[in-house]
Amino acid sequence: MPFDVARFDELIASFNRRVMDVPDGLFARDARFSLNGATFESMLGQREDEPLVRMIARGTAAYRFAAKPLLHAFDAVLVSRLDCQQEGSRVRIRLTLRGTLRGTGDLLDELVDVDMAVAPEGAVERTDVAIGERALAQIKRARNG
Repeated sequence: MPFDVARFDELIASFNRRVMDVPDGLFARDARFSLNGATFESMLGQREDEPLVRMIARGTAAYRFAAKPLLHAFDAVLVSRLDCQQEGSRVRIRLTLRGTLRGTGDLLDELVDVDMAVAPEGAVERTDVAIGERALAQIKRARNG
């Protein structure tokens, strides 16, 4: 089954409404996530076989783990999908992340690349997100400020 980009667009629409809804079946239960090459488990400073860490850093919970602090960093935010390409079980999506950072009023306009591995039934098994380090530092400052 090919990747259903409409479900990914639903995820984007929910994010833009600042809602943590995730379309059913979009992410596999044990889906892995990474940001600029660092797994969510490593960001938590724990081993990936720890049950509590797996509960937080995998699947739908992992998406929410990342989305909530990202939303907190922005007073206003808009994500748009620019491109989606699928080759076999690999899906590459390019997004724009635009918004006003909390506390600074600075505008952020950044390209974000999402590289996903998709299971035969269409659920995402791995998601690697890449964003510029400068933009990531701005988001972290706004989130903590």
